[in-house]
Amino acid sequence: MWDAIRLEKEGIATAVVVHDVFAEAAREQAKAGGIPALRLLVYSQPPPGETEDQARSSARQIAEAIESFLGPS
Repeated sequence: MWDAIRLEKEGIATAVVVHDVFAEAAREQAKAGGIPALRLLVYSQPPPGETEDQARSSARQIAEAIESFLGPS
């Protein structure tokens, strides 16, 4: 998180990927670091007992969200 804040202050566009349970803490850290508009990609923490197929599907969804979040290359 602090690396992302430092990079933003250096003019390097940054995004942070964070579990939903840590989203509020990430927002507070971004504010404390002087970058309240730091881009966060928040995703749901996997449920207990997730199967391998469910984990792969979740990973695909997260990867697609990151790709979409970053925009066209």
